[in-house]
Amino acid sequence: MGFGKISYLFISFFIPIVSLFIVYGAIWGTEFGSFKGFESNFITKLSFIPMMLLILEGSFYSGRSALGEEIGWRGYLTPRLLEKYTPNQVSIFVGIIWSVWHFPLILSGNYGTGSPIFFQLFCFTLMLTGNTYIYTWFRIKSGSLWTGCFIHTSHNLFIFHVFNDLTESNEITPYFIDETGAIFAIYGLVLILVFQRFGWDWPSGLKRHINRVARGI
Repeated sequence: MGFGKISYLFISFFIPIVSLFIVYGAIWGTEFGSFKGFESNFITKLSFIPMMLLILEGSFYSGRSALGEEIGWRGYLTPRLLEKYTPNQVSIFVGIIWSVWHFPLILSGNYGTGSPIFFQLFCFTLMLTGNTYIYTWFRIKSGSLWTGCFIHTSHNLFIFHVFNDLTESNEITPYFIDETGAIFAIYGLVLILVFQRFGWDWPSGLKRHINRVARGI
């Protein structure tokens, strides 16, 4: 249960925010949805210090439920599987199992958007499996389940309590927004392909690939 390197904890908290800006930026920049403005959300409309205090409070409450899951996913299952399987195999397996674990919530209608259920299940599975690669990377590099907890906490806090509020919906938005939407599914697929292609020695592996491409031009 050690914290590992503090730098990994810091980075892991901000990774979901970057991901959400990419995903929701794609939504806001198209006709899938529009940006309502930072004043439309109860957190982002605040001045800096009150906003930071509210984020800390929200992280505490979000982190309690996240830690409960992460003890199982990154605390036990991931390191046990890494003893026998490759990180790619582990990420696929844990991502699918983790997705199926959420299926009852989606099937109950209390999770996701107003798109068809099977569409939500497909997009959610692709999204979560792709994101599991990031969780696995941090688990390997940090040697700690706390990076997974920080990613999980940050993701849940900002997607459900910030980015969804910042988005003005239209009739097609439910098909693209949130964890059960197509944009996050595409993002998850990109993550899978990137890790499968460039391996796990990040960022060195990507730099070597860029250098090889540059030398070949």
